Amino acid sequence: MSSQTNFRLRPYTSFETNHLTYASTWVSDTVRVRLLYDTYIPSLSTHDYLDDVTAYAMTGVQSLSNKTALTTTGPPAYTTYSADATLMSGEGLSLKYLVIYKHTGVDSTSPLYFLGQLDSPIDLFGGAGGFVAFNWNLNGGIFRVTT
Repeated sequence: MSSQTNFRLRPYTSFETNHLTYASTWVSDTVRVRLLYDTYIPSLSTHDYLDDVTAYAMTGVQSLSNKTALTTTGPPAYTTYSADATLMSGEGLSLKYLVIYKHTGVDSTSPLYFLGQLDSPIDLFGGAGGFVAFNWNLNGGIFRVTT
């Protein structure tokens, strides 16, 4: 099973606080995406590092590839892009969220960037799991920062 999934991204508060730094290092940072079970209860204001969500994380992780950041002037802005991601989801699971974060190698120091909420949860019960595809660039990039 493979499906293209509609979702909306919302920034974690810690990302909003440091967005200029994250935007300027987007291309060089290792940025990953991970699927989360539907039992995750989002807290954009208090969850700031990956260790806040690992109990709800599925095993599939993918690093974003072909990342670019376009810079404009007047006012300065960054618009970030990445190649699409396709993640393996497990059997007998229901997924509702994804998380985008900077991978540092340590969960407690890997800052959360965005929480993606799927338009409708995907139930994978009774099947052999499958692949879920995300097209980041449908709405003009992953994120845009204006200074």
